[in-house]
Amino acid sequence: MIPAVERDMHRAEREAAAHRRQAARVTAAWRRPARSFIDQPSLLLALVLATAPESLAHRATYLPRWAEISIDSAAFYRRRLAHYQTEAQGPCQPSRTRRTART
Repeated sequence: MIPAVERDMHRAEREAAAHRRQAARVTAAWRRPARSFIDQPSLLLALVLATAPESLAHRATYLPRWAEISIDSAAFYRRRLAHYQTEAQGPCQPSRTRRTART
């Protein structure tokens, strides 16, 4: 159980890092034509900058959110791993209670 949770935690951390890198690249790629559009507006640049499914603007919007989701997922798996590790250390010794003699 623990190796699977560790694997999931590391996977979520890798995904978060990849989404952050992709978001930075896409945002930089979107800003270049945006600066050109500010200097000299054109219809072609307007189409490049428009928000459409899988466009640069769309990806720059959702990739940072995916990174946050992956970070939350990694935190969930980290908590689950800590829980399983405390369980694996063994059950706690039950506290000894005194029995009172019934009269």
